[in-house]
Formats: sequence, C-alpha cells, structure tokens
Amino acid sequence: MVIRKPLCALLALVMVALTACIMPAAAGDIDTSEFVNLTYHVMGDPPVGTDMVEAELNKILKEEINTEFTFRWILWADWSTKYHTLLASGEPLDLIHTSSTWLRLWQHAQAGAFQGMDDLLPVYAPQVWANTRPDEWEECKVNGEIVAIPGNHYAQYINHGFMYREDWNSAFGYEPIRDIAGLEAYCQAIVDNAGGDLIPAGCVPWNTRGGPGDLGLWNMYQEANRDWIAQPVNGVPISAASYDDPFTLVYQFEDDLILEFAEMAYDWANRGFWPTDVMNTNADANEMMKAGIGGLRQHHTQTYEGMVADFDRWQYQPGAEIGFFMWADMSGQIIMDPITHDATSIGIACRNPERALMLIEVLRENKDAHHLLRYGIEDVHYIINADGVREEAPGYDKATMEYFSNAWTIREDKYGLPSVNDWAGRMAMRAERCDPIAKPYLYGRWIFDQEPIEAELTAVQEAYNANMPAIHYGKAGDPAAAVEKMRNDLAAAGIDRLIAEMQKQLDEFKASIGA
Repeated sequence: MVIRKPLCALLALVMVALTACIMPAAAGDIDTSEFVNLTYHVMGDPPVGTDMVEAELNKILKEEINTEFTFRWILWADWSTKYHTLLASGEPLDLIHTSSTWLRLWQHAQAGAFQGMDDLLPVYAPQVWANTRPDEWEECKVNGEIVAIPGNHYAQYINHGFMYREDWNSAFGYEPIRDIAGLEAYCQAIVDNAGGDLIPAGCVPWNTRGGPGDLGLWNMYQEANRDWIAQPVNGVPISAASYDDPFTLVYQFEDDLILEFAEMAYDWANRGFWPTDVMNTNADANEMMKAGIGGLRQHHTQTYEGMVADFDRWQYQPGAEIGFFMWADMSGQIIMDPITHDATSIGIACRNPERALMLIEVLRENKDAHHLLRYGIEDVHYIINADGVREEAPGYDKATMEYFSNAWTIREDKYGLPSVNDWAGRMAMRAERCDPIAKPYLYGRWIFDQEPIEAELTAVQEAYNANMPAIHYGKAGDPAAAVEKMRNDLAAAGIDRLIAEMQKQLDEFKASIGA
C-alpha cells in the first residue's frame, strides 16, 4: 500500500510525540526553581558527626536539584514498635528505609503506606532506572506498581550468628564455636570466671536487651534442629519446609521444638547468660563487648567483618580476637537475601515525590555525593593515601566527629573506597565458610496479598510479639505454661486461617512459575 506524503508527515509527528512521552526528560528540562526540604528516615542511632556531613551534602544537593534533606533516625531502642507505628500513623514523611525481610515492606505497601513510582522513575531518577534490570523492578512491585528502590548494587552476606571473644574461648580450652553445645559451654565459662584474671567482674555472656525485634536465639535453634527456611511474610511463626520443598509451609509451634527451646532459654536465663532485667534494660551488646563486660553480639556476617576491623582499629580490648559462630555452620546452607532486603520507599503523604527520587539519583550516582554519604568529609573524616586507599584524616576525633550512614539502599560497589581498616581476612572467610553453601533466594517474585486475611495477620503478629520475647529470654515463668498460652493466643488470633491463606497463595505462585 502507498502512503501519501502528508500522511507520512503526520505519522512522523505522532511518533516523535510518542517518543517524547516515554523518553526520560533531560535534567535541564525539569523545573527545580522551587526550593524543597526533604526527610529521609533510616534505622539506628545517629553518630555525632551527622550534622556536619549533612551540611556538606546539602551544598551539592542545593546546586544540583535545589533541595536539602535531613536524616530522621528510628533509634534501635524499641525500633520494631516505633517503625511500624510511624508508618501506620500516616505521619508525613518523604523517604524511608524499608526491607522485605525484616521491616514488613510488602505489608506496609499493601496498607497504602508508600507511593507508586513507575511513571516517575524514568524521568526523575533515569540512571537508577536504567541501572536496575526489568526483572529486578518486578521484584519491587505490589499490585503492579513499583513501591521500593532496591539496594541491588552492594554485595554482602547477611546470614546471622553470634560474634564472640575467641581469645576467651580459647583460654577456656575450647575449640571455635560451631554449635549450640559450644555456645553453652562458652557462656557458662564466662559466668564461672567473671571477676577472675581473664573475665572482668560484672561481665555477662550476652549483655543485651530483649524485645520483639531481638529473637535471634530462636532462629539459631531452628537452624540447628530443622531444615526450615524463611518465607517472605515477616513477624509470624511460619516457615517453609526446606530449600528443596519451599512451597510447603509449616507452623513453627506445631511440635515440641518450641517447648524444648523455651526450656533451654529458661535454664540459660537462670544461669545468668543474659541480664536479669533483659526485658527492660537498654544494654547494647556491641557496646558491652567493647567495654569488656559482654561476650556475645548477635547479628550477621557483614557486621562481623566490620566488628573485627573495628576492634583492630580502636583496640577497645587489646588482644581481643573476635570469632563468629554463624548458624549456617549447623544448617549447612546460607539462603541469600532478596534485593529488597535493603530498600527505600516514598511515603504516601510525601508532597514532593519527584524531588525525592532526584535526591536518590544524586546520592547513588554522583560520586562526590556518594562518597560524602558513605564515608564523610574528605580531609576531615578520611584521606586517600599514596596507595589509593582510604584512611583516617589527621586530627580525626571519633568522640566528636564519628560518622556513618545507615542509608543502606544507597551503597554502590562501583563507588566503594577500600580502607586500610578493612579486615584482611574478609574474602578468605567468605570463600571458606560462605560461598560453598550459599543458595539463591527463591521468593523474589512472590508478594503475599494480605487483604483477604489482614485482620488475622495483624492479630497473629500482635499475639506473637506479646508472648515470644519473654519466652525467648526465659522470663515468661513456667516454659510449658508459657508455650501453651502462646499457642492458644495464636489460635484465637487465627493462625490456622492465616497459614491456609498463605499456602493457597503460595500454591498459586508455584503454578504460575511452573515449579
């Protein structure tokens, strides 16, 4: 068929117009004449040097996008309550750190806490958009909308375990801790030797605080005794049967494993393995180890790598050797986390989502801003030495200048600056203990739809949080009675209906991928 020239011209104009609609706008085409202040909520306790770094960052942001921002910190003390209350309150916020593994990203998204970004990302964060694969964006969607920016460009192992004083453990005559029996023996030896030549008076094996967000001991016990793996719905006692059977759900409290654990926790509490006021104290296990009056800290491999370097750098306890009992030593597997383990979302009440995305774009893709955010101010916090490696700047004073950023989504390996304080054994440890047993995450595309079962989900989470922390730390009285009460409360909350709905949706997901 012959197309006449006028029609050709018209079609050409239409194609140009359509292309303009879908192509990202150039930076100069975006109107940033109105100055905007933004907030960015992150997890943790702010270091003393935060304000000075923010001031320098805001100079770049003011020039680049006529914007300034302020970190808002959700403190570790009672974080699990404060974080979820903040999002449920509808309080205006701009950017907030979130996670599909421990901060209920999907649940909050389905409750309407976050804005969709599909139309905005290509225009206001074009490099972030282009540097994230289409299949990765699919893993960030709820109800067909992108609700989170993933932390997908930073390699880390975040399987959990206990950091401990290997120098003490060796002095007790023990082999490196690799199982619960070894952990128990180590803790008892600290109790028995406190106030002697090796262990300071007042030292507590696990000098920590308890609460809904600190239930690592139960996770350890599961890895030692079951093949279960975590499924994506946070805050509920439901696991998948195994890595080989990831589409069958199991109720963690169905058999007597929880009772065995409760009895162990009760025994350990009575033997003084953690503070007697564990449910009310503000003790920070990391700080207690630095002070020499704690022997354990529970967190992941990435934290362990930093802790070894930190103890070497600052000599908190001269001669201290930090060991790591990772629970994968018992299970023989490390399930890698999804790219949404670290993520950032835009609050539903954010008035400037376009500028919020431009802020993320600058922090991730502008090298100077990125270095400021992650490492602080060059020549104040750090210098680059003759070998091209980062080290402390002359005159740096940790007490008055310490800086770190918990905007974990922002980290980009391409802009990472190696440090003289990096633990030299990091890659060897990963190669020996982590890489051989690492397995891919299985649920990246499964988003649980909570709407049909929202009341039961909330009730189960509340019943779990009301009972499990005290059981976990041996502070719930008789273990059998405490476990029975928790089971009854969960039954009344609708745990059976929740499991049935989750299993139904997981079966549908399995069928959809042809597994």
